Amino acid sequence: MTEPTAYRRIAASVRARISDGQLRAGDRAPSTRDLMREHRVASATAARALGLLRDQGLIVTVPRSGSVVADLPPAASGLRPGGLTRSGGALRSARTDPQNPGVAAVTVAVALADTEGLSAVTIRRVAAELGVPTLALTPTVRGRDDLIRAMISATLESVPLPPAVGSWRDRLTASGRRQWQLYRRHRWLPHVVSLNRPQPVGALLEFGEFDLAALQEVEPDPVARMDLHIVFTAFVRGLATDLAAEEQALADTGMDSDAWTSVDPALARVFRQHAGPALRAIGEYPYDVDRIFERGLATLIDGFGTRQR
Repeated sequence: MTEPTAYRRIAASVRARISDGQLRAGDRAPSTRDLMREHRVASATAARALGLLRDQGLIVTVPRSGSVVADLPPAASGLRPGGLTRSGGALRSARTDPQNPGVAAVTVAVALADTEGLSAVTIRRVAAELGVPTLALTPTVRGRDDLIRAMISATLESVPLPPAVGSWRDRLTASGRRQWQLYRRHRWLPHVVSLNRPQPVGALLEFGEFDLAALQEVEPDPVARMDLHIVFTAFVRGLATDLAAEEQALADTGMDSDAWTSVDPALARVFRQHAGPALRAIGEYPYDVDRIFERGLATLIDGFGTRQR
């Protein structure tokens, strides 16, 4: 098993267990240690396999429970990561709808961004993947900015808003987790969604309306309420912006952040020179971005709750 493909094979084996019912919604997913022992691979490879399964929406991290099999419906086949090839699901589904080139172009563009990064998305490349001339897309796709707006809309619509039921805390928590799921699945998405210059995308406004409706129970002043909404959205988006960078670093080095910090001599030297007692008291910090997200989300919402009168 070669290292570049090992994590994908491991993820495929877990995915098969989910598909055939060996692992059901809510069941505990294999841990990094489980996969290391079963497949005889390094911790970085096992962690990367679990990361791929999270990106595909097949497993989720639950506070105090670890990773479990997701019970949310999977994204549309054209919006799932996993490789864009001429026999791949995204491209195949796009070509079955030749009468709607705009939808086909967006489907392929999302698959390209998921597998190769946003820089791979150009009108010329999308047309080539579809096997049509570039000019054939211009009636429905007016340019790259227009295509990216359509990609944002398609990805947001692939995971619908949670039901508007329960307390304001429950609704904000569900919204934050839904946004995190989207950013986990589409690593490029937090880099194109703008807070200060929001794109004219209906699904973005629907998320905003959902959050603001919940925050009405916390903050009566509309300006302050909008401030809280921006803080909430910025927390989720901001934490997600590092996901793509970490994925690339993992691909380049073969080590996750924990493994890297344990062997980086420059970091060890700087730590010895500058770390004080507060930093040293942390010890070996187990970096887990999903755990950090859940803790940050709960803390932020608790803070919002202090504003209730």
